[in-house]
Amino acid sequence: VPKMAWPEPTEVIELDRSIDLKGKKQSFTSLSELFNAPALYALKRVALLSPTETPQVDEDARLLGTLAHRLLEVLFAQEGVLNWSAEQARKWLRPTMSRLLVEEGAVLLMAGSGVNRARFEERCEHAALTLLQALSDAGATRVDTEVKVQGELFDAPMTGQIDMLVHLSSGEMVILDAKWSGDKYYADSLLNGKHLQLAIYAHLLAQQTGKKPITLGYFIIEKASLYVTQDGLIPGAQVRKPKEGMTEAALLVQAKATWAWRTEQLEDGRLDVVPPDPSEEFAGPEGTLPVTGPRAWDEDFLVALGGWE
Repeated sequence: VPKMAWPEPTEVIELDRSIDLKGKKQSFTSLSELFNAPALYALKRVALLSPTETPQVDEDARLLGTLAHRLLEVLFAQEGVLNWSAEQARKWLRPTMSRLLVEEGAVLLMAGSGVNRARFEERCEHAALTLLQALSDAGATRVDTEVKVQGELFDAPMTGQIDMLVHLSSGEMVILDAKWSGDKYYADSLLNGKHLQLAIYAHLLAQQTGKKPITLGYFIIEKASLYVTQDGLIPGAQVRKPKEGMTEAALLVQAKATWAWRTEQLEDGRLDVVPPDPSEEFAGPEGTLPVTGPRAWDEDFLVALGGWE
């Protein structure tokens, strides 16, 4: 078989037809792909291509994050959990974590994984106790997990899922996104206007309930750190108030401009092939969001787009 070189990378793909996104349901993930790597979006969500999946069992952050999310989901489903003492919570957490590992995290029970398992259990217990105390002190009455929200954004149907929706005794609501790690990254993202996902979820929640959340933020499980955008609501939370021009409302205005720019390109049959860590030449018109390029986990699609070594 003659050897063939990889296709040369190109900055733009010109199609002989338009791509119409009108009425196509979007999520934050799909929007992120459209905004930051339109050619990738087209391969995945228009051409409906997908790479072959190779089963893997790894003790990586993705597995730990999935297990920790499940623990919080089960925890807040317990009756009266926000009134538990620390000792009550510990007595519930330890056997529950053991059962969760057997059912969904057996890789941590394998020989040689004892240290990682102990570290995971210790961090989850500390995080759960810290969060329970903070929410109890804030006067939380209920925490709903994996809350589905839907509505419209930029005249497009939109759907999402909130990790934790906290109901306060005042009647106000708080949106929290749980992450396994990335303490500094997510704290800085609130300051520097990189929390578009939370802004979209807040917008959809307001459409569904008629009421905006009073604050939103991130809970970093590995460090038991809670970051929110509003002061004086949750004792123990660290406040990261967005800088001027980087509030949720400002982010949605920029996102709307980015949507208009990208959808116009697709209607013209133009797909920008954005590389990882793109230069300024890939930036959009003034008023649009920064273009960050594709994610590392989409390497298979980058190969299809050419230029992969």
